[in-house]
Amino acid sequence: MRQWLVLSLLVVSSFSFAQITYSSAKFGANMFSNSVAIGDFDRDGHLDVASMDGADGLLTIFHGGSGGSLTQTVQYQVPANLSPAFVQTADLNGDGILDLIVSKEFTPELEIWYGNGNATFALNQVLQINTPSPDFALGDVNGDGSVDIITSQSDDTSAQVVVYVNGGHGTFIKGATIDASVNRIQRFATGDFNRDGKLDVLLSSGTALLMYPGKGDGTFGAPVSSPITGSQGSIVVGSFNHDSNLDVALRTIACNTCNSDKILIYLNNGSGHFTLATTVFAGKGSGSDGMAAGDLNNDGVMDLVIANRAAGADATTNPVQYLLNDGTGHFGAGQTVIATSLAPWLPVLRHFNRDSQLDILVPAQSVYRFLAKNAPTNCTPPSPANLSAHICTPAASTTISRTFTVRAAGDSPAGVVRMELWVDGKKVFENWGDQLKRTITLAAGVHRVTIHSIDRFKGFGSATETITTK
Repeated sequence: MRQWLVLSLLVVSSFSFAQITYSSAKFGANMFSNSVAIGDFDRDGHLDVASMDGADGLLTIFHGGSGGSLTQTVQYQVPANLSPAFVQTADLNGDGILDLIVSKEFTPELEIWYGNGNATFALNQVLQINTPSPDFALGDVNGDGSVDIITSQSDDTSAQVVVYVNGGHGTFIKGATIDASVNRIQRFATGDFNRDGKLDVLLSSGTALLMYPGKGDGTFGAPVSSPITGSQGSIVVGSFNHDSNLDVALRTIACNTCNSDKILIYLNNGSGHFTLATTVFAGKGSGSDGMAAGDLNNDGVMDLVIANRAAGADATTNPVQYLLNDGTGHFGAGQTVIATSLAPWLPVLRHFNRDSQLDILVPAQSVYRFLAKNAPTNCTPPSPANLSAHICTPAASTTISRTFTVRAAGDSPAGVVRMELWVDGKKVFENWGDQLKRTITLAAGVHRVTIHSIDRFKGFGSATETITTK
């Protein structure tokens, strides 16, 4: 049921530290995983994994244990002739338990599997849509606290982003439609790009990034257009400098005969308008291969993890790499995490063993998990069983100097996407991710320090300490 592969992987960086060492484990025999979803499905404090094998139609659940271990427990059959594609997780029916959503490559429907609370699932409904949407997103588009489904539906004549609004108990009705000015939507993204607290939609037309601002009622306004150089490709959203805006990395094919893909970094000015900051040549694949953004070295900005599925001789060259961010949106060269012919797809990042080093999970011929071993640490995350925050420093009810460093972390079953630092009732700092480190100076006296950890979909957890500065 489980095969272990342990190795040490040494990479050199010119940024915050000299090397990252990973331990690697391989899970799931005789399967071809092309998508994974991570969450605490049974809320026992350990992260579990759902894997979708599109070739054989197997939805496999791996139960998490101490130290980030994973044990294959149950499999469900999704008919392979329906071309299952990707799996994601969220609490769709509001019962506090994570559910699963499975998309189809060529079939116009989404499967919704309700969680039973013990890391098992039952197929609840099949949501019929207009055209197949293998790529989809989840989020609250109308501010009612329920998780909605955002699909990208394309055929030979049109391309649309279609929202399916959650009625509050996991029942969905068709909502707003964005008629995109593109022939086909290859990748799209969602996020609060203009910082108004409402979920927006972002896609590439090939010549521009089009940001459709959410109105907060489930509808979207006219797009804000930012010119880009490069064709359509994969998009990943992250905060790539220190201004707390959501930026964009766009991965495209550099040229048909080039030795690498091209990753273009577009920084957001806070209004949803993007400007090219830098171009990185890294990876080798179709240009639409997977990327993930996360702060691998706890320096407050996000780095990139890329998957490469090149054919032929390139198939064993750097299939999983990461790129470190220098803090300004400029990235170093791709560093190899593992080099085999494993043909990876979309990587996902979470803290599996709660040591505050961000780990990597990659779907491939099996499911590969990479535990970071020597990245800089910050603050031990709380249990993912519940949405919560944890303050590591300063200690509560202590007297400290006026200048001090706050270190904190957050987690939840679905994951925390943003951390906020509040002092005496005012927000003084925020950053994207589930770790926070900030040095501040306060006047002498008694102060309340509060951390909010913002869930991926809804709600926030809090931790508050009272300190005295002198």
